[in-house]
Amino acid sequence: MPDVGRSMQQLLDYPEDNVEETFCLNFTITVENFGATEVKELVLNGADTAVNKQNRKLLEDVFYQNKQLNQEKGRHRIPQNRIQYRREAKRIPSAGTAAGIC
Repeated sequence: MPDVGRSMQQLLDYPEDNVEETFCLNFTITVENFGATEVKELVLNGADTAVNKQNRKLLEDVFYQNKQLNQEKGRHRIPQNRIQYRREAKRIPSAGTAAGIC
């Protein structure tokens, strides 16, 4: 998961105010579990909550809390969690990336 950590750090270090437009993220992850895909909201109304400069640290916190909770429950998900783009056809460059540039 080095890509996840590196991508999350890029999001946190991004100096501009246009985080929402640049990263196109919301507070959901897409999880594949035994061939079934589900979208899980990391916060209440996560699908409708854009990641911006003010709340990007919250994304990091809830993403890793979710990951830790799943590990404690003994859940093994394949592939690794991915943050889902808010806009339709955009995908993260590599599987397992927590945050990527559009």
